[in-house]
Amino acid sequence: MDTNTSAGNGTSTYSLPAKGIWQGDWATDAKLKLVSDSYINFVSVPKILEFAKQESLTSQALDEGASTEVMQYAHKISRLYRKRLGEYIAAAESAATASELDAATFQQTEDIPLAQEMRSILHLAETFYLPADGIGDGVVGEALTHWLNHSRPGPSNEIAEDFMSAATPYYNQEFLPFINKCILRGYFTIAATLLSKFDDHHPIVQQLASETAQLISTIPRSPAFNDARKFLNKRHEWTERVKVLQSSLQSEFDDFEADRARDGNESDGNDERLDLEVGFMILLGTMAGDSERILEASESWQEALGAWGLLVQPSLTREDVPVIVSTIFERCSVTADPADQVLAALVRGEPAQAALLTRNVDPWLAAHLIDLFDRVDLLLPIGDVDATTDLPLSLRNDATRAYAEMILEDQGLWRIAIDYFALAGSEGHHRLREVLLTVPLTDEEEEAMIAPFGSRGGKGKGKGKDKAKLHGQGLQHKIRDATKAHQQTMQRIRALNASATGGTVWGGAEDAEDEGLNDEDDELETGTRDSLNPNALAARRERKRRRQERERELAARSIEVQRVEDVLEVCQEHELTLEARAVCLKMADAMLKQQRYSVALEYSARAQDERHIGRIADYLIDQYAVLDLRHWLELVDKIPKPLLRGNAAAPGPPGAEADDEDEEYEEDYDMTADGMEMDNRSDERDRKRGKRAFGQGVPVNSPRLRFLAKYREFHRLYQENDLRAAANILVEVLSGRLAPARFWAVVVFDALPLLESEIPLFDVDQTFELMRHVEQICTSAARHPIEAKLYFGTVARIMSPSNDKSTSSTGLAGPALSSDRLAILSAPDVDMEAAMQRMNVARTLLTQQLSRNTV
Repeated sequence: MDTNTSAGNGTSTYSLPAKGIWQGDWATDAKLKLVSDSYINFVSVPKILEFAKQESLTSQALDEGASTEVMQYAHKISRLYRKRLGEYIAAAESAATASELDAATFQQTEDIPLAQEMRSILHLAETFYLPADGIGDGVVGEALTHWLNHSRPGPSNEIAEDFMSAATPYYNQEFLPFINKCILRGYFTIAATLLSKFDDHHPIVQQLASETAQLISTIPRSPAFNDARKFLNKRHEWTERVKVLQSSLQSEFDDFEADRARDGNESDGNDERLDLEVGFMILLGTMAGDSERILEASESWQEALGAWGLLVQPSLTREDVPVIVSTIFERCSVTADPADQVLAALVRGEPAQAALLTRNVDPWLAAHLIDLFDRVDLLLPIGDVDATTDLPLSLRNDATRAYAEMILEDQGLWRIAIDYFALAGSEGHHRLREVLLTVPLTDEEEEAMIAPFGSRGGKGKGKGKDKAKLHGQGLQHKIRDATKAHQQTMQRIRALNASATGGTVWGGAEDAEDEGLNDEDDELETGTRDSLNPNALAARRERKRRRQERERELAARSIEVQRVEDVLEVCQEHELTLEARAVCLKMADAMLKQQRYSVALEYSARAQDERHIGRIADYLIDQYAVLDLRHWLELVDKIPKPLLRGNAAAPGPPGAEADDEDEEYEEDYDMTADGMEMDNRSDERDRKRGKRAFGQGVPVNSPRLRFLAKYREFHRLYQENDLRAAANILVEVLSGRLAPARFWAVVVFDALPLLESEIPLFDVDQTFELMRHVEQICTSAARHPIEAKLYFGTVARIMSPSNDKSTSSTGLAGPALSSDRLAILSAPDVDMEAAMQRMNVARTLLTQQLSRNTV
C-alpha cells in the first residue's frame, strides 16, 4: 500500500491510489447530487460536534474517546452520509434502465456494486463505532444481522414465492437449505411460513415441521427487551427447547421409517428419511447456535458473523467481536478486495487501520469516514489491537485534500472543493489560495479551461478529442449545470446561515428586479418638479431608458458577476485579503481586455490599487483626444458615481439594493452600462445587515478620477449654459492639481470662450491662476521640443484625430509607462507657431479679464 508521503520537506504529498466511483467523465446528475448533498453535511460536522461537546454534561465516553452526546450526533451524520449514498445508488439504478447510455452513465452503472460496498462500510462503521445511543455497550447481534441483510441481500423473495406456490416443495432438494438460509439471516417469519408446506406430508414429519415452525416464531429477540439479562435468560430457555426437539429427531424419523416400511415403501422411505433427517438436523442445529453448522452454511465471513451474533452467541457485544472474527476468519477468509479489507479491519477493532484502507476504495468514502472518525477520536490507537505503525499523522487532512482535488476535475464545483480544502489543515489552506487565484472569473476564461480536459485525466479521458467533440458530448453543459447546482447548494447554505444570524446576502439579476425603483411611480412623483424644467424631464427619461437597458445587461451578466463575488466571498470567509485583492485585479484586467473600463475601475478600487486606478483613469482621460465629445461623455458616465466623487468609498457588489425612499436618482443611484449596478448608499444598508462585500467602504482617493468627474461636470454645466460654475471648475482642476500636465493647454483653451464673455466669469485670483499656467506652458514649451510635446501633444491630437488611432486600438495593452511620458512618445508633431499664437490669445483675454475685474 502506497501512502505517497514525502519526508524530505516534512510535508505530505498524499495522493489516492484508487478513484473508486469517480473514474473518467464522472459528472453525471446522480454524482453531482451526491457531491452537493454530502458537502452540506460535511461542512456542518465541525459545528455540530462542537455544539454537542458544549451540550454534553457528562464525561462518559466510548473507549475514553468522545462523549455520549458527540457519539449520538456522529451517528446521525453517518446515517446522513449513508442516505446520500443510497439516493445515489437508486438514481444510478434508475438511469441504467435507459435505452441508450452515454459513456458517463454506463460507467456509473458499472460502479453500482462498488457504491453498495461503500454504503456497507459506512453502515458497519456506524454499527460498531458510532452507536445510536452513544454508548454501544449492549448486545450487537441484531445490529449485525441488520447490516448484513442490507449490504448483502440473502434469500430472494422470488424463490420463496415459488416454493409457496408449489404443491410439494419439500421434494425439492433446495427447499430445506433455503429455509436454513432464512434462519441464518434472521428471516424467521418466512422460514416458519415455508415449513407450513409440510402440512400434507406424513403426520410425523408434519408434526416435526409444526413444532419447528412454532419455535422459530417464538424466538426471543433483543430489541423486544429493555433488560439484557432477561433477554439472555429467555433465549437460553428457548435454545433448550430447540435442543430437546433436536434430541428427539432420530426417534421421530425411526417411527417415520417404520411407517413407510409397513406401507411397502421401505426403499423410498429410507431415501426420504435421509434427506429429511439431514435437513431438519441442519435446521435445528442452526437454530440451536451450532457454530460448526453455521460456518458450513455461511457463504462469507460477513454472513457467518451476522449469524454468530444472532444464533451462536446472543450475548455478543462489540468488545467480543474482534475475538470471534479471528475464529471466523480461519474458516471464511478475507478476500483481497479493498472493501473487504476495510470491513475486516472494522470488525477486528482497528478503526484507524480501516480508515487508512478506505483510501484504496474511494476518495469520497475516505474523506467523509476519516473525517468523522478523527473528530470522535477513533483514529487514536486503542490498546495493542490498533497500534497502527504506518498511519500518517495528517490522515484526515490528506484524505480531505485528495477528495477536493478530485472534485476540482469539474470546474463548476470549485466552491465546494474550496470548503473541503479549508478543512484540510495548512496544506489545504495553501491549496485553497492557489485554487482561488485560478478560478475562471469570466465566460472566456471558463471556455479556455475546457480545452485541457482533452489532454489530461478526468473528463478528457478520450485521447485526441477536439474541442468540438468535447462540446458535442455535453462537457460544457455539464460544467454549467454543476455551476447551477453549486449555486442552488450555496443558496441553501446561505439561507441556513441567514436564519441563524439574521444576515442576508446580495444576489444578482433577481435582486436587481426586486430592488429597482418603479419607473412609472418614479416619474409621477417627480413630474411636478420636472415639468417646470423640460431639460430635466428629458434627462430623466433618458436615464430611465439607459437604466432599463442596463438592467437587461445585468441579467445577462449575473452568472459571471456572481462567480467573481463568490470567489471574493470565500476570500472574506477565510480572511485572505491579499488573495481577494489579487482576484479583484485579475477581474479588472479581464474587464480591460473587454474594454469594460468602468467595471475594471470598480474592481481596481476594491483591490485598493491606486496605481491601477490611475492608469485606467489616465487612459479614459486620453480618450478625450480620440473620441468625439458625445462618446467620451458616455464613456465617463459609465463609471459609478461613488468612484467619481472625491475621496469616495469603493462601491459594493453588483446587484446592490436601492432604497425606495430615493429622492434624487441621478445623485444617489447609478448603474453602469456594463451590467454592474451600484449604489453609494450600500454602506449604510450593509452596516444594518452586518455584512459587506470585499472592498466595500474602502476609501478611494484618485486625483485622476476626480479630474474626470470635474471635467465631465464642466461639459454638463457648459451645455446647460451655467457658465460661471463651468469657469469655476476649470480653475479648480488646475489649482487643485487634478488635471495632468498634458491636459493643461486643453483646459486653458476651454477657458477661451468663457474669457470672451461680456460678463466677467473669473475673479482676480482665478484669472491669475490661469495666467500662471499659461506662462508655465509657454516657458516650458519654448525651452525644449519634448516639453512642447508634453503640453501641446493632446491639443494636437484633438485638432488632428485622424492621425491618432494607436491609442484607441491598443488601449492599456502596452507597457505601464506614466501617462505624461506616453503623451510625449505618442504625440504627433506640434505646430509650435499655431500653439503659441493661441496661447498669446489666451494671454490677451486674461489681461483684458484682469483689467475688467480691477475696474
